[in-house]
Amino acid sequence: MRLRMSVEVDVLLQEAKESIEAAQNYRGELQQRLHGLNQACKQVLQPALISCEKQLKKYCEQVPFLTRVLWNCFQLHLIILPAEVYNTNMWNPVSSMLTPRSNFYIQKLPDDC
Repeated sequence: MRLRMSVEVDVLLQEAKESIEAAQNYRGELQQRLHGLNQACKQVLQPALISCEKQLKKYCEQVPFLTRVLWNCFQLHLIILPAEVYNTNMWNPVSSMLTPRSNFYIQKLPDDC
């Protein structure tokens, strides 16, 4: 019986050793895959960061130009707005002389004619 238990113990020890060896091999394989993934991430992230930096630099270069364009548009609006108000007010007396008649606008003649 002792011999049988000794054989069973030896078999269990051998299986345990094989399991440990398989786990160590699997660990090494996983470490290699992790290293490969890290390398792939670097290969993807570095160009992405460079592209991001270029886009940010381009945007920062365009901000002063766009600010000037918007400022010029604002100043132009400030110049045109009074002229539009003047034109609108200038035509009010003329438009009051026009009356709708049978879907046409016919000019009324002044009273002194």
